[in-house]
Amino acid sequence: TGGSRLLEQMFQSPMTNERDINERSAIFSFFEKIKVNLPFRSEDFEEVENYVRSAQSSNRLIATIQISKSKLLNFLFNDKEYLVLNDGLHKTIELLSKIKQLVEEIEMSEKAENGTGVTSYHAKAVKMQDLLSSKYLEQALQYSGRRQLTFRQVSKLDYILRGIYNEELQELIQDLYELDVYITVSDVSRDRGFVYGIAVDKEEQFIDLKGVYHPCIPGAVANDVYIGKEKNVFFLTGANMAGKSTLMKTIATSVYLGHMGFPVAAKEMTFSVHDGIYTSINVPDNLSMGYSHFYAEVLRVKHVAQEVSSGKQLLIIF
Repeated sequence: TGGSRLLEQMFQSPMTNERDINERSAIFSFFEKIKVNLPFRSEDFEEVENYVRSAQSSNRLIATIQISKSKLLNFLFNDKEYLVLNDGLHKTIELLSKIKQLVEEIEMSEKAENGTGVTSYHAKAVKMQDLLSSKYLEQALQYSGRRQLTFRQVSKLDYILRGIYNEELQELIQDLYELDVYITVSDVSRDRGFVYGIAVDKEEQFIDLKGVYHPCIPGAVANDVYIGKEKNVFFLTGANMAGKSTLMKTIATSVYLGHMGFPVAAKEMTFSVHDGIYTSINVPDNLSMGYSHFYAEVLRVKHVAQEVSSGKQLLIIF
């Protein structure tokens, strides 16, 4: 669910810098080539999330008192808190062990793809590996696979994970959300044969789409579309059901996804960074404001005209 939320945020926040766009595209492309999967179930991950979020005190004495209290309540009154904590501890250690192996696999793939081992994801991979190779987490990972732990071991490991490294582990969880998105989107791109657009400086002022088609239509007809400084207005005509709206939506979707750094349904795509997209394909009326369909359309055109006159570089589709 964390990866799902992050994916939604990415859709709501397309980028406006060619370096950022191309960097994200490069990361997706890298994961598309190496074909890795998250080595755990979502149910186990949710338990780890809950365990890590219930932070322990960074004071060793206070942490020991708190966990001793949980253990005593379990012994006297069969309270479940200690058992839940114990299970979360085990699952967290197992997950960290699997993530360490996955990060090592990613780093090996980086070196295979690029002799220096440096790709757009390299810094994030190094950050995760440094954390998982740190002194105390190395101690915790030695208990991977051991289901039976003494109270002393549980107390020590819980203090390491929720006391000393709680903030770092919460950051690691955010990194795993990103990893989930990178793997999932790149899998879709590989399965569907999509490509990644190349973003160039805003001053170039063009959109070049080759073999672009609508990603939601099986067997869709592909088209080439070029919009540049000398050719920046199109009048699209044709019979009903000829595909005019589909082509307009195809162009808008491709340009939007391109600004996210996401794969697009095309053979090639190169584009200059734009300030925004305005579409006016199905503008609704507004009964509360007393606007008819026609008047709503007029207001939309007026607003877009004001935006265009401000000097912004925009893609406009009516």
